[in-house]
Amino acid sequence: MASTSRLVYDERLTATRAWWAMAFPFGFALALALIFVPYGAIAALIALSIGTCPAGMHVSAQGSARIRVTADTLFVLDARIPLTALGQPEVLNGEEARAWRTYKVDLRAFMVMRSSAYVAVAA
Repeated sequence: MASTSRLVYDERLTATRAWWAMAFPFGFALALALIFVPYGAIAALIALSIGTCPAGMHVSAQGSARIRVTADTLFVLDARIPLTALGQPEVLNGEEARAWRTYKVDLRAFMVMRSSAYVAVAA
């Protein structure tokens, strides 16, 4: 491994507990079970168990993102951005974070947003 590609930072963002809590009682699995209630309780329970699997896979896939920084490149999901193309990082809180997620953002910006962590990279 070359010295310029040495790993400096590595983080995997995962789905929060709130995402998991919303996906199962209020999401796809429950809706599918309610559709099958007229066919009986057993059919509804089978639909609930079958619906839980895709709901869990969706939350897991949508809620996870990997962020890696090497000596010369930022990797976020499938994006590879040279560090020379980036400016200084800034921590945004409250109103300033909301502003950069809405009206201040450049429409060409590559953004990865999570409820507990925001990564915004202008490419």
